[in-house]
Amino acid sequence: MHIGFIVGSTIASAVLIAGIIGWLLSKRKGYKNVWAGWAIVFGVFALISAVINAGIR
Repeated sequence: MHIGFIVGSTIASAVLIAGIIGWLLSKRKGYKNVWAGWAIVFGVFALISAVINAGIR
């Protein structure tokens, strides 16, 4: 594996997990959390990009 894939997937996973935790906490408290939604979207697309880039090389 390339170092770019490892670093990219690690950061994407961390952002995705933070977004999911933020979203779950906001649902529990009953308010809308916009940054959590964007973090989830960014994390998913970053993971897809990391997988595609790892498969090309």
